[in-house]
Amino acid sequence: MNELPDLSRSIVWLHDVEGYTHAEIARLYGRTASFSKSQLARAHAALREALEPGTGEQECTLASKI
Repeated sequence: MNELPDLSRSIVWLHDVEGYTHAEIARLYGRTASFSKSQLARAHAALREALEPGTGEQECTLASKI
């Protein structure tokens, strides 16, 4: 997490830990929900890559299990 840019880290924290919605995060930052979603997706990709090099570009497999 420390390797992420401050904005990305805060969006991950607000969404994944605190449970804020993308709309709530967008209001906090004066941006759109799409901005929050894209920042979160990029941050998750960066975290995946940091934890398992070579996997950052892979598609999420959770959706295929639902």
